[in-house]
Amino acid sequence: MVTVKASYIVKPAEPTPDKVMFLSDCDQIKPLTHAPTIYFYRPTTHKLLEEVVQILKDSLSKALVQFYPLAGRLNWTEGGRVELHCNSMGALLLEAQSELKIDDFGDFRPTPEIQALIPSVDYTTTPIHEVPLFLLQVTIFSCGGISLGLGMSHILIDGQSAVHFVTEWAKIARGENSGDHPFLDRTILQPKAEDHPPPTLKYTDFFRLPLLIGQTDNLEERKKETTTIMLKVSKQQIDAIKNKANQDLHGKEQIEALKEKSSLDLHNKEPKETVKNEADQDLLIKETIDETLKNKDNQDLHVKERIGILKNSKQQGFSRFEAVTAHIWKCASMARMLKPEQETTLFITVDFRNRLKPPLPPRYFGNAVMPVPVSSTVGDLLAKPLSYATSKIRQAIENVNDESVRSYLVCIKNIPNISNRRHFHTVGCSQGSFYGNPNMIITSWVGLPLCAAKFGWGDEVFLGPGSLGYDGRGFIIPSQIEDGSFLIPLRLQVEHMSTFERYFYEEI
Repeated sequence: MVTVKASYIVKPAEPTPDKVMFLSDCDQIKPLTHAPTIYFYRPTTHKLLEEVVQILKDSLSKALVQFYPLAGRLNWTEGGRVELHCNSMGALLLEAQSELKIDDFGDFRPTPEIQALIPSVDYTTTPIHEVPLFLLQVTIFSCGGISLGLGMSHILIDGQSAVHFVTEWAKIARGENSGDHPFLDRTILQPKAEDHPPPTLKYTDFFRLPLLIGQTDNLEERKKETTTIMLKVSKQQIDAIKNKANQDLHGKEQIEALKEKSSLDLHNKEPKETVKNEADQDLLIKETIDETLKNKDNQDLHVKERIGILKNSKQQGFSRFEAVTAHIWKCASMARMLKPEQETTLFITVDFRNRLKPPLPPRYFGNAVMPVPVSSTVGDLLAKPLSYATSKIRQAIENVNDESVRSYLVCIKNIPNISNRRHFHTVGCSQGSFYGNPNMIITSWVGLPLCAAKFGWGDEVFLGPGSLGYDGRGFIIPSQIEDGSFLIPLRLQVEHMSTFERYFYEEI
């Protein structure tokens, strides 16, 4: 269905530094694979494949002058770590054609058909020093549409840096000046014993991966058949989820405030009967709360002030990402039919550029994100209101600060062999960490400037991940039409997917 017509190695248009560049521990822990991203365009002007390829080759060659690490190669060092050789070996560009139309890809969920539009690498047989760090395939369809399939080395850059590169590259392709240069010195994240105390957190604090009850490893879960879905969530549905979480939160705050007042009132009056246990006490407190609510005079300044303090504290209204992610986690746990006592961990990725003291320089080019675990028993997750899961996500994000990031970097630095700590973006892969059942990992693209990849042949109609490597992997992406809606590509086991989809929409 896709025919590759030609292959090119694109090198920087001008001489660039020839050196070994330091990679931070945040870089080292990332997968050795490429992050696959797909862009679809419906051109407003007809361009031949040869013309599109020439524009991309010329502009990419110029972009690699400033972003020259992407033209280098990795080499192995001790402990399963790698080093970056900035040697101008170049990026790989494939020229391809397809008889398909853009509409044939449906909702653009990551499928083998989508993956065929992105260059692939056999990581098991290709020596690491031969693998280009930036891969590109341009495909023209029979309808005149174009796709750009990108593969960027996870070791080199995160989402923020990837968007920065693509934005500047697109400017050059349109004939504009690229003046927003990257900050390339990664030694700024190098832990120094004299500057920082020993880590206050352990490796397991960052990578807590519970197993299914009764299992001693995750090998069986890795083997199970999985499938992908593209959830479409309207602005109205997002608002409903967010309002549900926030209403739960504020309702809980008010009850706690009233409980505090009612507990004081209990000391000032004789109970109707002896309080035998906690349940009896809760019943008496509830009765007192009811009386307090009925009598407006009893809603004194103390209660009102207490509610006001809670509402105006750090725990402000939840964000769309926090609420929707909590909803996904809760629905997935229901669909997986996990036992109430089963522990489950949700991982979210948090950008720490502005959480360090001092913050990283603007346009830092590298990995500056860390996985943040949020754990709960399934029983609590399902029995408690949505605000419970959302609050845990909020707290985990707020806990990412200079101290926790420095601890994270030192923990990674202290790993003797990092190879088995990385995960892979290959479905069914038995190597590295596994974030699937009973766990999940969700990445937000909500804050990224995703509408800047305009190369001169129209606006992109879709931008998203080209693959989802394992069970429990998902993204939250703002819609390209900027209507406040979300697209959520997600991979789950086949036996759980239809139930999950039903719960996801029914529970809104």
